[in-house]
Amino acid sequence: MANRQSDPLSWVALGCFDVNPADLDGAGYPWGHVIPTERVIRADDDTVQRLPHEGWRELTIQTEGGRVGQARLFAAPHNEGWAMVHVSAPVNGVCRLSANPGPVHPRPGRPSRRQGLLLTWPEGLRTPAASLNGLSVTLINIGDTVWSPDAEEAQYVHAWLLDERGERIGLPGFAYRGHRQDLHDLTRGQLLSLPVDFGSEATRAAAGVYGVQAVMPSLNLWSTRGTVVVL
Repeated sequence: MANRQSDPLSWVALGCFDVNPADLDGAGYPWGHVIPTERVIRADDDTVQRLPHEGWRELTIQTEGGRVGQARLFAAPHNEGWAMVHVSAPVNGVCRLSANPGPVHPRPGRPSRRQGLLLTWPEGLRTPAASLNGLSVTLINIGDTVWSPDAEEAQYVHAWLLDERGERIGLPGFAYRGHRQDLHDLTRGQLLSLPVDFGSEATRAAAGVYGVQAVMPSLNLWSTRGTVVVL
């Protein structure tokens, strides 16, 4: 896979991955010439059988921090869309292969889809720890045009408490908890309140003053930093 970054506003999303659109060009190669075969735990046979045999190419996974991971992503044209294969980073020398026969349809990448949006915290937040997951952030369209979510956009927002150094408290990752609800068009200046998910660990936080930060993963849209008083 070429280690190359393109203009973020030109990125294309396939599923949850932003990729370099130049990687989708060309004829591709047969499955056996591209997909790793050694030390890989495969997806179930039925799924693999539904994948195309030709047209596979490795995609450059685009990340806004410029980081290059060990996971690998492959795609091939299939049923007027794309089939996808993701090979995880090796653990004890073994990778795991997951596959999606699709068809997965390309859409604009996250940097393009979040243009004109701001995610911010209300002021004066005070709550018992057990009620942290009752808080909300505000999504604002500060752009000059109407913002319209695409069909796969989700409003799920994960949040973290921050210590006095601004470091996240608790687990670094997050899990989707079923808070998916459809978004709607936002005109210039229009607001939308979105519930946040701190995870269960934060609900046991000691009383005190904390910083807070949140992210909407479907757009990789990060909030401003706010403050909450935990009672």
